Amino acid sequence: MRWLVLALVLIPAVAHAHGSVSERIDALSRDLHAQPNDARLLADRGALYALEGHYTDAVQDFEDAYELDPQRAGIEQRLANALVKIGEAERAIELLSKVLHREPQNFDARVVRARAYLHIGEVEKALADYDLAIDKAARPAPRYYRERAKLLGEQGRIDEAVRGLRAGVERIGPVVSLIEPAIDYEIARGHHDRAVALADLLAPALRDSPEWRARRAAWLAKTGKNAEAREQYQLALDAIAALPSSRRQNEAMTSLETRIRRELAMQKPPPNESPLWFALTCGVLVFVRQRFR
Repeated sequence: MRWLVLALVLIPAVAHAHGSVSERIDALSRDLHAQPNDARLLADRGALYALEGHYTDAVQDFEDAYELDPQRAGIEQRLANALVKIGEAERAIELLSKVLHREPQNFDARVVRARAYLHIGEVEKALADYDLAIDKAARPAPRYYRERAKLLGEQGRIDEAVRGLRAGVERIGPVVSLIEPAIDYEIARGHHDRAVALADLLAPALRDSPEWRARRAAWLAKTGKNAEAREQYQLALDAIAALPSSRRQNEAMTSLETRIRRELAMQKPPPNESPLWFALTCGVLVFVRQRFR
């Protein structure tokens, strides 16, 4: 049901966006009919074709723009990306290698070449490009770390993937797009304590949200820290209660609240955490002490 609701909301928006892109392509096509040798118009239409997934058309426009204006910023990378999409990774690598010979500090081009290497199964060459882009860039984009970690994970090199993501967090800050995959890897390895520690690096507004409170509670429960898990579940419920009614009553939040209450019901306090048990224990100790004085 939730996905049906999302579909009903998103489909009209996507359709509108699609129509808008198509209209812009038509407008650029009319302009190009009058100015067929305008590299800017060709590059702009190629970008829209790529956005629509029409990569063969995108390649044609990017190639024409490149021939007309080879110095145009980013045109080689756009062309290489589109070439990879149509299965011509070797051509993309050849083009990008020329770019990198000329501009060794063009780290975006290096990452695009890494993707091209992946398409022909050259994993180590791809990793070498990712490593160099990350090591040499003044401020690597989070996607550099994320893509490298994904590649390492697919190769079964989970320790390296996690180390790389953690290095990214240390270098550019607690970016959600780096912390989330690191957490996923730690959970997959059963390192729930490490997952909690990573979640605690997030900004308070996100870290204290109902969703993240509930996730933290689940990880704590996995490590046997049931009292702390119950506390986090209760804090998640409190956070839900504090939400505006419009958000609190949507299907996703209602489902989360139901799940949290079910988890709390399944995690009843053990006897030694019960106030009644504590009182009984104290009474027995007092009796024993008086009896054997």
